[in-house]
Amino acid sequence: IPAISTFGWVYTVAVVTLFTVWRTVNSARGRAFLSVREDEIAAEAMGVNTTQAKVRAFVMGAFFAGLAGALFAHYLRYLNPQTFDFQRSFEIIIMVVLGG
Repeated sequence: IPAISTFGWVYTVAVVTLFTVWRTVNSARGRAFLSVREDEIAAEAMGVNTTQAKVRAFVMGAFFAGLAGALFAHYLRYLNPQTFDFQRSFEIIIMVVLGG
């Protein structure tokens, strides 16, 4: 895998990601995400399609996870199954739990 994951690429992707998430949170769809997160029944009562909001949030999260995986692959320059052992899985879960 070619090494295109430089500091510039990662910084650019991080800035674009933060800008996209900021714009999403401050939009009508972002308010729907927040209302579903706080109280799903109340959001449904207010007219928010909770299923659609959940699917959109999942797709957005999967997109950014795929983007991070692509940058990680270009950083390592070689992927094999032994790279992702129990230790790596544990590290990722700790990052998710501590990072929120």
